[in-house]
Amino acid sequence: MTLRIAVGFVLVALATLVTAATPATATSELAPLRAALTRQVTVLTEANAGAVKGLDGWYFLRQELAAYRHEQFGQSPSATTNPHNDNDPLAMLVDFQQQLAKANIALIVVLVPGKVTLYPDQLQPPLPALPAGVRMDAAYAQFYTQLAQAGVTVVDLYPEFVRLRTAGTAPYCRQDSHWSPAAVETTAQTLADLLKAQPWYAAAPKVKTTTAQVAVTASGDLVTMLKDTAVPPERFAVRQVKIADRFADADDAESAAQQRQSPILLMGDSHCLVFGHEDLLAQHAGLASQLAVTTGIMPDVVANMGSGINAPRITLARRKDNLAGKKCVIWLFGAHQLTESAEGWKKIPVIR
Repeated sequence: MTLRIAVGFVLVALATLVTAATPATATSELAPLRAALTRQVTVLTEANAGAVKGLDGWYFLRQELAAYRHEQFGQSPSATTNPHNDNDPLAMLVDFQQQLAKANIALIVVLVPGKVTLYPDQLQPPLPALPAGVRMDAAYAQFYTQLAQAGVTVVDLYPEFVRLRTAGTAPYCRQDSHWSPAAVETTAQTLADLLKAQPWYAAAPKVKTTTAQVAVTASGDLVTMLKDTAVPPERFAVRQVKIADRFADADDAESAAQQRQSPILLMGDSHCLVFGHEDLLAQHAGLASQLAVTTGIMPDVVANMGSGINAPRITLARRKDNLAGKKCVIWLFGAHQLTESAEGWKKIPVIR
């Protein structure tokens, strides 16, 4: 068995035999928690509420609560998977990895764990406590193992997010459905360690960046969804990034053309965009900009608000360039989309 661990995250690779991340008894131990989640989701669905307010100013997305009711998924459709998923996420992720491999492009899949997996105690009522070592997202950890055994490189952020919370740093926004600036920066460093180990990296052109810590305030999307106008905005400290005298993620044709030439492609959902654009909590401090800091390379970005499953691949297919010049694709999205994507997982030929 080969297990490689670096900087607090777990990287599982081809032909790696990885034991389940939770004890064999986890299925029975998680049953009360899954039942409690099912009750919460039922109430929210009947009330047509997309989010719920928890304790101490924490808000949670209903879609995420629904995701962690599942006991298992992957390999084939089952009664526990969302009926809207007309294709198996495992098969679609492996298919994309194989497409990229034909073009000698590496793939790194990054799943952002749901807020509820790190803060089950902040729901109202709090979820039942779990024994030490048992992950609330046990089904997801097992799915990552299946991906790895199928040859897909997977970054499991859960252990690193646990470390952040234990150290007193929140890996999520309280009022918003996205991760925190600290989680973004941590993930950028994690990815940099992987990218720097790839054979093309040393010869790739690099840029010099400058950074500035900036305090911002913003109301999160979950507060807005619930129209909870009495809640004051949340405060963040973000690391804004410049390349030369321009913001790293400047929204203009020149910057877009430069990024298009990048050997790194960052694709996925709004986790790839948050803190990078004016209407997404902050500006010039998103994951793309943080990757410019940690790698010296500003990535090309193809991300979508909402689902990061099919839309980014459709955009890439419409480019009709077979991802020419790309060396590594980072596909990053909220883990709950593995089961809760209403559009289903589609097979999309990006490399022809």
